[in-house]
Amino acid sequence: FFLYLSESTNLPTWAPDNNPKARRGILRRAVFSEEQRKELEKTFRKQKYISKTDRNKLAANLSLKESQVKIWFQNRRMKWRNCKEKEAHSNRSPMDELMAR
Repeated sequence: FFLYLSESTNLPTWAPDNNPKARRGILRRAVFSEEQRKELEKTFRKQKYISKTDRNKLAANLSLKESQVKIWFQNRRMKWRNCKEKEAHSNRSPMDELMAR
């Protein structure tokens, strides 16, 4: 594996090797800048689901692909739901836990 700079987004991404045939079908992980992450988080706090129009605008403003913004929001919603579930479980009393079984 090695780190290289993506030509389309100017973001460093991981790839197994430089052979185009080997990379076909492999999704590379995007590495977002601090500024991009802050803007994505700020938007997420306002709206958990982003419209296609807003997604296109945000992607253009952050120099990202629309698909990167879409996937980021999907992943962030999963993280948000998981945190909410953990919080709900940690707020249960021991008796609540027994009654839930």
